[in-house]
Amino acid sequence: KSYSGEAQFPPTLERDLDKIDRSIEANRVLLIRSAGSLIVPDIRLRQAELYVEKSKLLYFKALEQRKDGGRDGGVTAPESIYYKERAIEQYQKILAGYPDYQANDKILFFLAHQYKELGEDKPMLQVYERLFTRHASSAYVVEALMIVGNYYLDREDVEQAEKHFQDLLRRT
Repeated sequence: KSYSGEAQFPPTLERDLDKIDRSIEANRVLLIRSAGSLIVPDIRLRQAELYVEKSKLLYFKALEQRKDGGRDGGVTAPESIYYKERAIEQYQKILAGYPDYQANDKILFFLAHQYKELGEDKPMLQVYERLFTRHASSAYVVEALMIVGNYYLDREDVEQAEKHFQDLLRRT
């Protein structure tokens, strides 16, 4: 703590937050300047990745602000959630505007992951199913099948879990 009683954060965390903010702004400007260019989906993907990174840093900051370090239950970090939602927006813009983009399998996987971290099960499952049907040969499908199988297993839906695990075994 500082002399004023305010919580102090490790200099590296503050430095990382400052660095990510500068990167987000620089990427935002690049996105504006590149409007209509073939690299727009790549820039949007980078922006989503930066938002995810900022979300993680803000979550760690919220953990450090807690006296118990988050050991006595969940940590609420509204700013972290905000940046996850911003990442989701970027992923959705790429999928809507660039249906033939070569990294859409990766984007679907990351989009589903963000929904999972937000506890939004229905959209998470819908996005994973979209990955399975539209990008069946993607390297991301195997891990996604494991995630979805475990999701159903955790909810004691053995039939759905087995379906996804069997699909996983067929692919490995």
